[in-house]
Amino acid sequence: QSVVNDATIQLTGAETLTSFNDLDENSGTVVYVGDNDAVADTINIFDWGAIDYYNLTVDGAETGLNKDAFKLTAAIDIDGNLTLTDGTFDVDSVGNNSINLAGTWTNTSATFQARSGTVTFDGTATGKTITSGNQNFNTLAISGSGGAWTLNTNNLTAATLNVTAGTLATSTLNLTVTGTTTLNGGNLTGGSGIMTFGTGGLGNLAISNASSTFTASTTVT
Repeated sequence: QSVVNDATIQLTGAETLTSFNDLDENSGTVVYVGDNDAVADTINIFDWGAIDYYNLTVDGAETGLNKDAFKLTAAIDIDGNLTLTDGTFDVDSVGNNSINLAGTWTNTSATFQARSGTVTFDGTATGKTITSGNQNFNTLAISGSGGAWTLNTNNLTAATLNVTAGTLATSTLNLTVTGTTTLNGGNLTGGSGIMTFGTGGLGNLAISNASSTFTASTTVT
């Protein structure tokens, strides 16, 4: 049964949803709050199909120090924004599931288990931000034609960065890529922070498309 969500659906993640197999993805927010049983549980994020969510919020806060973990069981596609406020958001150590996000990534105090997964920002609108919460990414991809993301609040660290369309701007913050950075059609724009490209420095930066633009930060190492 198709469900239209123009407001907010709140889930613990442990529900059995009968005849609830198609969630609209053009509006609304789904919030996972855990079960608040003072035990650090692992809860699966529901997979709704080709496009899974518009806005998704994960808040795994529990009483005391225990925090719930929310695990992806498949690749996930979010047409709006992703907000991580507490607990753990895990791409899964076996599946290393990918995340496609059109909008803003905001992590205020959650743990992000990136493992060997890929996060792809694929929206086509400008004015989006990435707040990492000081949690590292594995492979970070910018692929939204016309889309633009700016680092916000926290520095960003990734093992690999691929920019094929759209723009990633660092503003006043630091960008560290421990492996290879590839510009193949998109733009990487620095600001007053520091850009670090692995142990090879700029030797780890490959610009393979004439339409790409690289603007260095104040300091590049």
